[in-house]
Amino acid sequence: MGNWQTVRGFAATLLLVGAAIQPVYGQSPLPPPPLQVSPAPSPAWATAARPTGNPGEWVTVGDYPAKALREGFQGTTGFRVTIGTDGSVTGCTVTLSSGTTELDEATCRLVSQRARFSPALNAKGEAVVGQFSSRIRWVIPQNEAAPGPIALKPFSRVISFWVETDGSVSQCRVTANGIDVTASDRQNPCAAGQSVAPLTDASGKPVRRFVMLSNSLTITDPSAKPDLPKRRPGK
Repeated sequence: MGNWQTVRGFAATLLLVGAAIQPVYGQSPLPPPPLQVSPAPSPAWATAARPTGNPGEWVTVGDYPAKALREGFQGTTGFRVTIGTDGSVTGCTVTLSSGTTELDEATCRLVSQRARFSPALNAKGEAVVGQFSSRIRWVIPQNEAAPGPIALKPFSRVISFWVETDGSVSQCRVTANGIDVTASDRQNPCAAGQSVAPLTDASGKPVRRFVMLSNSLTITDPSAKPDLPKRRPGK
């Protein structure tokens, strides 16, 4: 009899505990204990890297990948770049995918080519490797949703500069259709701080040389007869 009373008492205790952990109707259950979050490690730099120029010019509507534009892909790509001590981008990682490979790849490619930074500094004021994170939102403008045929027009472009004996470039000039666009052109080698392998003479000695690169689009009619000089009257 005593054992039966003990068992009954034990069963009643289980039911009571089981009922006690159920939330009361109309009330919220007790909140879980707060998560223990370790503080983020302090950065290795006293001053973070900062963009120079306008980051809005890193990617433009004209850079929209053709396939993504044709198929109507849009999205936001998050990225993180590594910045060298000279302020140039040395690496890029996609931290948030837009869902489209073409948009993600274009983001890192364009930012790596165009972004420039003031390098990060340590506590001594020395330039150190830094990082920068941001996002690019790819949105198709309404007038670009269905790209039309490409309009061909005659075009000429010339880039010229001097290569010094140490491989640095100077006196750069860029023209488009004969108009000077040196200051605004992204491919201006002087503005980008470009350097090349030093040019050498036949003996292998570095020499200073003038370099010119040009491309053009010319439209001709192969069936047209060449213009002949007009004959003077009486001849």
